[in-house]
Amino acid sequence: MSEEFTICVETERGAALVAELLSLWENSVRASHDFLADGGVEFYRPYVEEALRSLPLLVTARRAGRAAGFMGVTSSHLDALFAAPEYFGGGAGAMLMREALARGVRSVDVNEQNARARRFYEKHGFRAVSRRETDDCGKPYPILRMELAEDD
Repeated sequence: MSEEFTICVETERGAALVAELLSLWENSVRASHDFLADGGVEFYRPYVEEALRSLPLLVTARRAGRAAGFMGVTSSHLDALFAAPEYFGGGAGAMLMREALARGVRSVDVNEQNARARRFYEKHGFRAVSRRETDDCGKPYPILRMELAEDD
């Protein structure tokens, strides 16, 4: 089922927006990252909160004024893309991805264990080009670097 969403570039990073997106992130991760060890969400929360405040580009997909998903971009790299669980498969992520591609995104890192996310990025033209054994925090969650496949 496709929903109507509005894309919003978030220039003001006030406490209410950060809290809204942090809650969305937590709900999304709890629904999609079953590979995280106990306490994983709590461990990563401060890093995500800081990222929400400092990402060069923060974009939300909104429906009826509420965030259905968000993405963060640095240059041509997609730093984050999360949808609220109730919108999984509902078009919010795809709309954000189209926005990311239009803004020149060409790479993304994804947890290897998150098969749904890998398939999502593959559907949008990304292919794994490298693998790291640990995430940016040194945790044992392998990360795949995916890059947009260029048409020949």
